[in-house]
Amino acid sequence: MCSSDLIAWHIARVGDVFFSQRLLHTPEVWFSGDWEARTGLQVGGAGLRGLGMGTGFSDEQAGDMPKLPAADYQAYLDAVAKFIDGFFEGLDADALDRTYTAENWPDAKLLPILFQVLNHAHTHRGEIGYIKGLQGIRGRA
Repeated sequence: MCSSDLIAWHIARVGDVFFSQRLLHTPEVWFSGDWEARTGLQVGGAGLRGLGMGTGFSDEQAGDMPKLPAADYQAYLDAVAKFIDGFFEGLDADALDRTYTAENWPDAKLLPILFQVLNHAHTHRGEIGYIKGLQGIRGRA
């Protein structure tokens, strides 16, 4: 898996872990959708706090990332996006004022939590664009 693919996978995994595990306290799409079996990638216990989302991976763990077929990779991204869309569709008018308890955000309002998550993804999108530029690839990240 090349650097930009690994970063894009990380963005999807972070969204999956954050919304599934942290905000909704439900199984991650990675596990409920049986992505370990589909990809051959065992993420449980890897990296920072064993979350298996790329953060804290050793060079060896990052190098062991399988090259996913484009269709499988896109299917996982789509599954995570659908799950996150469902989260937003389920919000009511008071959602931004409600207090959420999530790791690293004990008793926080939703807006600052979402700001940090979106900023994280946007930063990585810039990294993907930079890598593509170094490779001579044009187009959006």
